[in-house]
Amino acid sequence: MESLTSISTIIAIIVAIFSIPKSLHAVNEHRRKKFKDELENFGEYFEKFYKAETDKYPQLLKDKAAQNLTRSIDMNDELLHCLIDFHEKGLVNFDKTTDLYYWGSRFINVIKVDNTFAFTPRNRVSGAISKTYYVIYALCLTFAIIVFTGKFHFWNIAWLDVLIGVSFIIFSISSLRKADDMKEALEFLRTMNDAQSKLKSEKK
Repeated sequence: MESLTSISTIIAIIVAIFSIPKSLHAVNEHRRKKFKDELENFGEYFEKFYKAETDKYPQLLKDKAAQNLTRSIDMNDELLHCLIDFHEKGLVNFDKTTDLYYWGSRFINVIKVDNTFAFTPRNRVSGAISKTYYVIYALCLTFAIIVFTGKFHFWNIAWLDVLIGVSFIIFSISSLRKADDMKEALEFLRTMNDAQSKLKSEKK
């Protein structure tokens, strides 16, 4: 009976922990979309800001409009117009690319030189580092399960076990988020660099 209880506890903890990132993702998605009527927002943006005269609106207003449209505080009007142009030319999918940028923007450098964008990784982002964070996530999660199921104790102090177990859960979630965001950033970089390569080939 005790073994069944332990197994049930482990399953419940695993399900709860794995559901946390999905719940956080759902909350963020809700925040992005709750005030947004997409058709009206896009129509208004294209009417007022897309390809508008440079000095018709203040730069701050144009950037805020771009951020509102994509729900990304790291977006600006020039980058948004680049994504729209690429979508119109069939080089990228606008929704997918803006989502990739939303999640991975903290790991992406965007530089504009001579009306051309350059997209590079920030903070030494790589596939290997992303995978390393997935490993850290798995290790922290495993250790949290070991602590909460009573398989390991720290000096027989109950509150310390709880504190350390919760800390490992927090570390695991943080590592998972970094791994996922890095993965999104790398996908965005591949998408944009491929689009630019195709565009250059078409112009030759």
